[in-house]
Amino acid sequence: MYISVDTSTLVYGFKNNYLISDSSFQNITLKSSLPAIIDSKYSNFTINNIRISNLNLFGGLFNEESNYLFNNVIMKDITTTSRYLLFFTYHNTIFNNVKFDNINCYGDSGDSSLIFFDSGEKKKLDMNEIIIQNIWSNGPLIKIKGSSSELIIQNSTIEKTTIFGPMIENNSDKSITFISNVNFMNNVNNNKGNCGSIHLNYDMNITILESSFINNNIKSNGGVICIDNINNLELNIINNTFIKNNAINGGALYLRENNENKNYDDGSIIIKNNVFKENKAENFGGAIYSEYNKMYLANVENNTFSLNNAGIMGNIGYSPKNIEKTLFNIKEFNSSINDFTSLTTKPAYINITIDTTLRSEIYTGDLFPLKFFLYDELGHLYEDKTKYYSSMTIKVLLREKYDENNEMHYKAIENICSFVNGKRIKITLLIYIITDF
Repeated sequence: MYISVDTSTLVYGFKNNYLISDSSFQNITLKSSLPAIIDSKYSNFTINNIRISNLNLFGGLFNEESNYLFNNVIMKDITTTSRYLLFFTYHNTIFNNVKFDNINCYGDSGDSSLIFFDSGEKKKLDMNEIIIQNIWSNGPLIKIKGSSSELIIQNSTIEKTTIFGPMIENNSDKSITFISNVNFMNNVNNNKGNCGSIHLNYDMNITILESSFINNNIKSNGGVICIDNINNLELNIINNTFIKNNAINGGALYLRENNENKNYDDGSIIIKNNVFKENKAENFGGAIYSEYNKMYLANVENNTFSLNNAGIMGNIGYSPKNIEKTLFNIKEFNSSINDFTSLTTKPAYINITIDTTLRSEIYTGDLFPLKFFLYDELGHLYEDKTKYYSSMTIKVLLREKYDENNEMHYKAIENICSFVNGKRIKITLLIYIITDF
């Protein structure tokens, strides 16, 4: 049967208890912003063994101001122009064995989601045995906000989604995130201004266990996890696999603190028994990019890093500055890593080398060679193969050591050059003596 509804929802109510079971909702077109199936506030829903498919909507599916428990549900072949397909506010929401397939969310750019969860105070979004695949959304796939929220995702798969934002975005003031045995595969975040496959902010307690993140492509920072605007952070990343993820900075992980908050607690960070393989950053940090000043306190054990790549510098890890705080304790980092130049920072200092075998007397028109070497904070010679710092220049001036009263002055020409071609540069000074008559 085909149902075309212009202005009304299927069921309307207030403060009711609903059991919806063994049903199918199909071939529905709704030309208003009302919930397509049930518009009932302050109610309790248990939804078992149902199929929702072939819907064209201007709004979502259910009223947001109720409690929901979904069991054994399929949602497939749905299009909406709303800000969300599923919206939940101030209530705990549970999904068990739910499949989302071939859903398009065509709301406003950056503000359209499959699931929008407003936790208010201490509410939980609990998802177990979920499959989310073939989704197109004009904003984050799962968007969370509120004063304090808890997100649990277990035994689930999120794959083949093309999103203008992260797969998960949590902007709650305080949040708990628990992810276990989840597969993130072949997802795309096309939003250059919104980082990560998973984007978390502010005061965070994060645990990610036994999960796989493979071939996720991010047009911003953090190929998998972007932890941003850090106020306080408890982080546990244990027994996970990060393979072939791509981003601008931080092919797998990206961390950046809130520069306006200088009073955050030390927290704790455990990164243990993970595999980082073939992740890629267009610029810096093939596996990890960090601007978090508490990263040096991290407990980092038994991680495997192989074939990660950064287009400019830091195939394994990169921090712009203060690497003694913003990256791991390198001596305890991972005993299987031999090339610590894969950890690097921005250029920190320059050394000059002068050939002491050169004669001490220089005549007008003579050449005098100087070599300069560029180093990062770790003392590694900087190999700028991409010429990213080619605009950095040095100008050498001649100054008299003694203030002698004579009529001769010295001038060096050809005395400016740039850092190019990586390891070093060389300036050859052409010395002239100018005599006043």
